[in-house]
Amino acid sequence: EKVESHTFAHLSSLQYLELSFNRVRQLTDWRFVGVPSLQLINLGMNYLEAVNIDDSSSLPNLLYLVLDKNSMREMNTSSFSTTLDNLVYLAIKGNQLETLRAGWLCRAPQLRTLLLGANHLTRVTNETFCRCPSAMQLLDTLDLFGNEIVEIEPDAFSCMPQLASRLNLIDNQIGLLTGRVFRQLASLRVLALKVNRLSRLLDNTFEGLTSLSELYLTYNQIEWIDRYAFAGLYSLKYLELAYNRLKSADSSSMHWLSSTHMPNLRDLILANNALERIVTSNDTSGDEYHQCSWPRFLTQMSITHNSLDRIEPNTFKKCTGEMMRLQVLKLGENRLTVLENFAFAGLFLLTELLLNTNPVEVIQSAAFLDLVSLTKLRIENGNLKVIESNAFSPLAGTLSELLLNTNRLLMHGSFTGVFADYDQLTVLCQQLGN
Repeated sequence: EKVESHTFAHLSSLQYLELSFNRVRQLTDWRFVGVPSLQLINLGMNYLEAVNIDDSSSLPNLLYLVLDKNSMREMNTSSFSTTLDNLVYLAIKGNQLETLRAGWLCRAPQLRTLLLGANHLTRVTNETFCRCPSAMQLLDTLDLFGNEIVEIEPDAFSCMPQLASRLNLIDNQIGLLTGRVFRQLASLRVLALKVNRLSRLLDNTFEGLTSLSELYLTYNQIEWIDRYAFAGLYSLKYLELAYNRLKSADSSSMHWLSSTHMPNLRDLILANNALERIVTSNDTSGDEYHQCSWPRFLTQMSITHNSLDRIEPNTFKKCTGEMMRLQVLKLGENRLTVLENFAFAGLFLLTELLLNTNPVEVIQSAAFLDLVSLTKLRIENGNLKVIESNAFSPLAGTLSELLLNTNRLLMHGSFTGVFADYDQLTVLCQQLGN
């Protein structure tokens, strides 16, 4: 349970020191002398209550230090008294850390990866990491998942200009973010905020994240998003907002979905919210063909398991031409009862349309007008009784998969004229369970 300070002295060729899964509670003074070749120390899965690498230690080539799953409650300025000039990886996951004292990591100027997940940290202040700005200049990945963080102060990450790969804040208790929290992270590509307590996203919440490509906000309590919440996310391609409390009773509730703010957005995940309608324009004038406000490169959108009870005719029409490139639209598990004429008009490039597990009873004859690229259509597990004549005619030549199983169709008279001039269907499950 105790390792004396001289235990590893003068092992000049030692490169890897593996001490994980032991019962080490104390390393006396943590003096590492005469081990100039040491590159990795793994002390994970022990019972360490404190770290104190003495300033007499010499670890010029140490690259990796693993302290996961111990019993440490605090890191302070004496934790790393010696200079760790080449340390690039530090893992302290699964401890009992409640406090990171200001200046605790001033002696690791080359650090690239810092893993602090599954601890008990409650606040991130502007001194938690940035008391010694030079120590964090090269940091690329910061993992804070599974803590108890309630507050992140403005400029808490201001000393991390190279933080690019990932900032992980999943599974904390963050209830509010302001526009000054991330503004210095111009290189960051992935921001994960799943499983927190956010209820509203304020204007300019993500200010400064000009390189951000992926944003994860699933499993929060978001009810409202301000118009400019996503302003400046020019590189964003993937936005995940599933399992929140978003509604869309009118155009103002979706005004955050803007081509100006997120011009390169490709994938939008809105599953498991409370959306009542699809809003493609922020206009409130009532002009049916007002210019589309959606990101022009949006190719996939999921609105499964919401409260949609109608898709109004020409909902997507205002987004035709260069403005609408949607290829996959997922609308399963909603409350749709009728697929109305022109409901999907304008979706010329759509290849997959998922309408499964809706109480759809009727498909009107022009419901699928303009779906000239559609290859997959799912309408199974519903209440379908009527398919009007020629409803599938616009899909001739492209549709290869049609699922209509587990509905209430009667074969006699149900398909009269439905498949007029239709010879390209290769998968048809219409009879299963009807």
